[in-house]
Amino acid sequence: MLVPRSTEWGLLQRLLGTATEDRNVQTALLVGEGGVGKSHLAFQLTQRARQEGLYSLVGRADEFDRGAPYAVFRDALRQIGGPALTPAAKQALERARAAIDRPVNEASSGVVTEVAVDESTRVEQVLHAFTELLELLGTDGPVLLALEDMHCADAASVTLYGLLSRQLRDVPAVIVLTMRPGHPDRTGDLLSFVQRLEADDRATVIELGALRGRQIAHLISTELNAIPSQHLTTFVTERSGGNPLFAKALVAQLANEAAIDLSHEPVTLIGSKAQESSPAGQLLGRFFSAGGTELRMGKALSIFARFPLTQLDILQRLTDLDADAVTATFDSLVAKKLLAKAADGGYRFVHPMMKEALYDAIGDAERRGMHAVAAEMLMQRRHTGIDVDIFDLATHISNSISERDPAAAAVAIEAAEAAWSRSPLLAAEWYHRAADLLPTDSEERIAVLIREAEGLILSGRSAPAADLMEQLVHTVPPERRSIEFVRLASRALFDTLRLTEAIEVLESARPEPSEVFGIQTRLANLLSQAGRSGDAEKYYVAAMSNPDPAINIARTVGYINLLSFASATGRSDDVAALRRILQTHFQSFPPTIRAELKPTVTQFAVQGPAGLGEAESDFAEVQRLREGIVGVSSGGFAEVSEVMIGWLRGRWSEALASAQATLPMLETFGNERPLRVIRAITTLILSDRGELDEAAAVCEKLRGTGAFVDPLEVVARARIARLRGDSANAQQMLRSYYEFAARARRYVYLSLVAHELVDVLLESNPTQASVIAKRNFELLRPVSWSLLDVYSLRALGAAVGDVQAAHSAALIAQREGLTFEHAKCQLVLGELGTDADTNLAAAFDGFDAVGATPWRQRTASAKSSSDAARHTGNQPTVSLTPSETNIARLVSEGMSNKQVAAALHYSAKTVEVYLSRIYTKTGHAGRYELIRAVYQGALVLDESPN
Repeated sequence: MLVPRSTEWGLLQRLLGTATEDRNVQTALLVGEGGVGKSHLAFQLTQRARQEGLYSLVGRADEFDRGAPYAVFRDALRQIGGPALTPAAKQALERARAAIDRPVNEASSGVVTEVAVDESTRVEQVLHAFTELLELLGTDGPVLLALEDMHCADAASVTLYGLLSRQLRDVPAVIVLTMRPGHPDRTGDLLSFVQRLEADDRATVIELGALRGRQIAHLISTELNAIPSQHLTTFVTERSGGNPLFAKALVAQLANEAAIDLSHEPVTLIGSKAQESSPAGQLLGRFFSAGGTELRMGKALSIFARFPLTQLDILQRLTDLDADAVTATFDSLVAKKLLAKAADGGYRFVHPMMKEALYDAIGDAERRGMHAVAAEMLMQRRHTGIDVDIFDLATHISNSISERDPAAAAVAIEAAEAAWSRSPLLAAEWYHRAADLLPTDSEERIAVLIREAEGLILSGRSAPAADLMEQLVHTVPPERRSIEFVRLASRALFDTLRLTEAIEVLESARPEPSEVFGIQTRLANLLSQAGRSGDAEKYYVAAMSNPDPAINIARTVGYINLLSFASATGRSDDVAALRRILQTHFQSFPPTIRAELKPTVTQFAVQGPAGLGEAESDFAEVQRLREGIVGVSSGGFAEVSEVMIGWLRGRWSEALASAQATLPMLETFGNERPLRVIRAITTLILSDRGELDEAAAVCEKLRGTGAFVDPLEVVARARIARLRGDSANAQQMLRSYYEFAARARRYVYLSLVAHELVDVLLESNPTQASVIAKRNFELLRPVSWSLLDVYSLRALGAAVGDVQAAHSAALIAQREGLTFEHAKCQLVLGELGTDADTNLAAAFDGFDAVGATPWRQRTASAKSSSDAARHTGNQPTVSLTPSETNIARLVSEGMSNKQVAAALHYSAKTVEVYLSRIYTKTGHAGRYELIRAVYQGALVLDESPN
């Protein structure tokens, strides 16, 4: 091994060795700074695979390849190692190459849609081709796919990796990724995705840190074949930062400069000339002489991702060397193993850090000039009919221009159009470059910026898209705004909670007759959320009266907006009809389109008339459709649905795990709406579990200053205020939002806030609690909606003492599988004295099941008052050990087994054993009976056990 990485090497070998038995794709993500040994570990593993007669594919991302879709996988297809390919595998390889390289027919007709239809089609084609190839290669053993420097990878490559890691079935494969930290804009979604795979036991994240003194000493000993002194080891460790590549370069430089005394061991430092050079300088100094032809050649080659021998004339221009000198120098770099030949005949640097060091050593002006020469000569080739890669050409042009140049912009636009169907995010990057090259006041620049924003939205980058569209809204007057502009601007602004601005843009629209439906549906939805119920109703009725049966993306999105309005305002019949229409629409789209649209319907079902059962059925399909997709769903609906379903079902640990995995991605890309909802749910779960400090920390990140605030956020913020003793502020927040929801007739908003408000008022003003509960019940009377019925009926039972209401709420909650809400309803019934034994026991068990410690303790306290009037006398004296007494006391206070274990420094299993003994000694059947006996006085616990 290059460096002492035996632990990491062992992990990788085990992954490869067990891949056959696992039959599922396993990912190993190597994370560390450049030069720490990631590439060497990946190389060693590919060598091991080839020695064992296995196939391996190796691809590397490059900064100058980020503009080309699937660049990493294209590189991997050029470097397949292992046994000779079978005829079938050769054909599959050609099909995979063709799927990636097939010319793109730009299918966008200028209509801005919500999702990229062509992107989905192309992704499916590429995925199918790669799946077929890997299945054939994995017939007789595991396949190794190594994808290096993924922090430089293009978006399409990241997407394809995600799909393969999740959707490749029954193929023994190991995918090794290498990545540097510190690039959240590029790697945030990828890192989060792999961490979720790790939680499913389908990935291993290996962090490679800097080497420590003993490891550096081992490295120096290997390089010099001598034991180093402590002084030399410390010097190399500090100067290299523990980076093995820099450490090797520094040791070589010290040896070359005779700065190390090698006459006796331990060898020691006798000079300090190397202290004047940077780590990168040490690396270059090890392989190149200052001012030599090899250094000039290295700098010239560093401006290319890979260099084909057909372009040696470009090197002549860049280095001012004649043809013979270029050939000789190039061959010398190959002989020194600084350059390596790829399967396609091109050459690239063996280690990316060498390329980076050379590129960084070029001055800004010189670098720009070199790119200009390359661009000029590639354009000449193109004009003579020679095929030139558009992404290579556009990369050189964009790196050579320092001022606005429409001709250069045209090339960047061509690259964007070529990338669009394969990666809207990549296309957005090219459109951004093109916009920077166009005159600021040109119509073309506005059109290019709109396309950039569209690509950002389709890729989940809501915040930058909204910022861009907000600038354009102030630039482009209403009379010049196309309907595409209006749709895109309103979507981007709404996604980032700029509700007022989104409505203003929509109201300024001047649609053609065929475009009216889409504008009406958006206005109905947004105006309702803004509290303008009358205007929203008008647009809703008009849109619902439009009978056009056409099926297309724009109309489907319109129906989704109508479903949002109908769900929030309790129109059960309309919800059912709209779900049927949307199901017909979804069946007309390919899976990747459905994967983006279906989550919206799922979220509306979670809290809407469709019910939690339908929502779970919807979400199961969403999970299947989105399996392997890296990044957040459009609008974050899939992520919100997953967390919300877990929350309402009482699977709180599952919901919190989903939230933890999702929040970093939403934060990175500025998806404000789902971010707020998930933070609010997280706050509510943590507070109901009694983890106030953690809940408050999450709640602090909620932003409540905007005009549009989600009701769950209001409930979460009010909950924290109440738990911190500020009941007045909690009441004020909830009352204000309750009145807003009542005016807007947004019944979801109304019910979510009302049942929390009743709980707050019951502590300080029971009369007002009764008024709110009765009013809420009357407002919701026309609405038949399970979740809202549970909220309103439970509140009515608790505030008014209506046993029948509380009983009805309990029955509905049980039928719908709302574990936590069912327990709360049973608690109300128990506190009202209705079959107290049974209801309080069931409530306790329900709260215990979800981990709701404060509610479990409240239930335990209720036992004392409910049973006091029916005291049945003491049971016979029972002799408990001090340990048993301590455990019985803590259990009677409402602690879970896990909490008891933590308090007494036992294992949870030990607590279970003790409880079993306690039940046997006391004659109680279980936890509830034990607690009741303590509160009744039937079981007296010694206050001072030994």
